[in-house]
Amino acid sequence: MSGEQIQPQKPKRGRGAPLGNKNAMTHGFYARRLPASQLDGLDATTASSLKEEIDLMRIFARKVAQSGAEVTDLGENKSILNTLSNATSSINRLVRTHTHIPDPTLDPKWMLRQALLELEEEWPELKKFGDQFRTPEEITKVDARVAARKARSQP
Repeated sequence: MSGEQIQPQKPKRGRGAPLGNKNAMTHGFYARRLPASQLDGLDATTASSLKEEIDLMRIFARKVAQSGAEVTDLGENKSILNTLSNATSSINRLVRTHTHIPDPTLDPKWMLRQALLELEEEWPELKKFGDQFRTPEEITKVDARVAARKARSQP
């Protein structure tokens, strides 16, 4: 070899923003269109929140259609029709996306975890065994879940 040093390769960076990045909240679509007071809770979006987005789009589309019923100007009618067409396409995409999101309660891992939790409620020895492998924080969470399930099952 001719005296060249081989540099170690840098690990490739993954795609997208780092975990926990909230740039979309401060610079994205919603931040440009909504006041800060209405941005609360956007970081906790779930599959059910997508259903809420679909419902919201349908409400706004209905409002646009109702307001368009009173318009007689051809240019305004074209604009309203274009808006409704875009809204309908958005609703269609949201519905297709929503149907592809799996239900977490049908996940085998979730179902097994629920079954074990129920067994731990009925069998304290199993809970004691499982606690050996949990952190104190996890034990506290499990205890809270067991207590909540017991409270719900009591008349």
